[in-house]
Amino acid sequence: AIKFMEDVLDYVCRLFPSEVVHIGGDECPQERWKTCPKCQKRIRDEGLGSEKGLQPWITRHFVKFLADRGKRALGWDEYLLGEGIPKTAMGMSWRIGKQGAGHDWLSPADIAAKGHDVVMTPNSFCYLDYAQGLAEDPFQYIGGCVTLAKCHSMDLCDGVPENLRKHILGGQGNNWSEYTWNQYDLEWKMWPRGCALAEVFWSGNGKPSFDDFLRRMKVHRTFLIQQGVNCAPLQ
Repeated sequence: AIKFMEDVLDYVCRLFPSEVVHIGGDECPQERWKTCPKCQKRIRDEGLGSEKGLQPWITRHFVKFLADRGKRALGWDEYLLGEGIPKTAMGMSWRIGKQGAGHDWLSPADIAAKGHDVVMTPNSFCYLDYAQGLAEDPFQYIGGCVTLAKCHSMDLCDGVPENLRKHILGGQGNNWSEYTWNQYDLEWKMWPRGCALAEVFWSGNGKPSFDDFLRRMKVHRTFLIQQGVNCAPLQ
């Protein structure tokens, strides 16, 4: 399995010029490792102590593997659990609590305190496969609710001490595709919420008010529709 992943990532490194390679690492419950003889042997052979040492071990391996090829590893916050992971590894913070992960949680402040750079993408602000709270919406969502106002209200550095905020690189909006069936569906979910997130990511706490955003977005929505984009209503 490790050789297979090395082959895949080696190909990715040769295929893409980006400095950063995302290696995932989220939602990795460890229950099966407790009964898997191969996992248990690896834990003994490497002196990892318990199942909790296995993911940090493989993370360290692939962070170094990518560094040897001139790349930086990026992954979801869970992959930074454990000790000895090089500071060059970057994390993506996708939760504001412990829900929905399978094991422990690292907050953005926790990640930054460990010396890692962070991309903010919390599901409560940045997941565009969540419903948008529209009175009439013909499309299917995975659940939850992230309104246009919620997107615009995001504070990238919320809960992160001033001295650690240098590690907050920016943010990312996500539309996971389990319930997104085509481009027409995708555009409705992406816009105008993607514009609100863009304003947050570019402007930070210096962003204009939400009322000011709505005033400008009315004009921009007309432009998007004229360009053939299936842009959702503002309210």
